[in-house]
Amino acid sequence: MLLHPNYKTNYFRDQGWEEEWVSEAMELTCSEWAAYYRTAAQDNTEDAPAAAPAPAPAACNPTPGRHSAQCVSQLPSTPALFASISNREKAAQQDELEAYLEAPPLTTMQDTLEYWHVLLQTSSSPLARMAINFLTAQATSTDSECSFSRGQLTVLRLRHSLSNKSVCTGTVLGSWADYHELVPEADVVQLLAEKS
Repeated sequence: MLLHPNYKTNYFRDQGWEEEWVSEAMELTCSEWAAYYRTAAQDNTEDAPAAAPAPAPAACNPTPGRHSAQCVSQLPSTPALFASISNREKAAQQDELEAYLEAPPLTTMQDTLEYWHVLLQTSSSPLARMAINFLTAQATSTDSECSFSRGQLTVLRLRHSLSNKSVCTGTVLGSWADYHELVPEADVVQLLAEKS
């Protein structure tokens, strides 16, 4: 839920989670980020070419006239003078996950996966990769386990000569049988009647 831009930590607090639990969820997310995703972000910034250092100004003798104007032109520009005061460099180095969690939730967003997918395509964001990996993970393996359990009903002791394709097809169709809108039973019965 932390990687869902609509909710972040608000979901846990709205559901009455204890603050200790919210902190634990944050710690788990941050440790996963640090172990598997932040390192990729740091590698990308290290691979980027560093900005060339500004040439050192030549020695100036502050004398009146044309020479002093040349010395002034060799001084760093006003934005460069104030760059150390501003937080631009610090903001550029801020951890992407921290910045995301500190920002307010996006309450108007409709499709979470689309949000992260667009972000991944436009910026190659490691945080977007992490969010997609986590938000698309199957919640439980129950569906998969049920499919394999039903598969043993297809391959019985007397049906061991079925081809791999037949077993796979039968197992997949068997797992879809619970969803009547996916495989209408009347259509299956009619198809089997035509084949026999």
